[in-house]
Amino acid sequence: MRHPALWILLALAGGLVLPSTQATAEPLQWGGCSFVESAVLDPLVDPYRVKTGVPVQVRDGGPGYGLRGTAGGELDVGGACHPALANGPDLEGELVHVAWEALVPIVHPSNPVEELSLAELRGIFRGEITNWKEVGGDDRFIVVGHRARPSSGPGRAFRELAFEEPLALEDLPSGLGRQTTAELESAVANLDNAIAVTSMARARQEQVKVLRLEGLEARAEVVAEGQYPLFLPLYLVLPNGAEAKVERFVDFVLSDQGQRLLKNHGTVTPSMGEALDKPWEAGAARR
Repeated sequence: MRHPALWILLALAGGLVLPSTQATAEPLQWGGCSFVESAVLDPLVDPYRVKTGVPVQVRDGGPGYGLRGTAGGELDVGGACHPALANGPDLEGELVHVAWEALVPIVHPSNPVEELSLAELRGIFRGEITNWKEVGGDDRFIVVGHRARPSSGPGRAFRELAFEEPLALEDLPSGLGRQTTAELESAVANLDNAIAVTSMARARQEQVKVLRLEGLEARAEVVAEGQYPLFLPLYLVLPNGAEAKVERFVDFVLSDQGQRLLKNHGTVTPSMGEALDKPWEAGAARR
């Protein structure tokens, strides 16, 4: 039998290959809406890798990529955040509702405004309110930030859910049009008279100030109880005939452990928000 010290020296010198306790598994490819990434993927990918040995690789491509990528075979699983997708006749694949998310107005940290009413937020994004002093702030012109892609899931969801009648992209004031949510948030963080709307989970990660809406902070319990006025569902997108590795990931997300991790992250789980209405469904009363 070799001496233990010699065994260790040989290993350190590269003369011996020690057996691996677990082979590196092929990554699960994910892509899609950044709202899903921040609220669902971020708190789950590391625990999932520890539990199963399977890493999750997040690929860039924007909200529409969650649908295109899974349909085209580039992604194993995607993320989507536009609520009307649940009723869409042309959807390829399956949507699994995994969370609820709040839409929040964000401004530069130096902005003295603390809250807006929903009517004031609508007025700003319609171009009817153009100066911060009209909503209790400084005498400064308001620069309105928005997603510049017509197909943007987050942008479309806000324009359709926040207004009595859906707002078209061309109806927004000219201002900060950005291609990605990250670019939009970065612009607001660096421009002291700008405003935009993003998700609560993403806002927590950025150097921005979140305004209360109708006097309410978008905390998980407030959203789950239906008090907060702007929210939307988050989905995982599964391809038709999803492989077993995809089903295992979805099972983990919906498991007791996965749901507990989401709650600890501040994400509203489906069970927490089971009593929420769905204003995007046909026949539902709009706010």
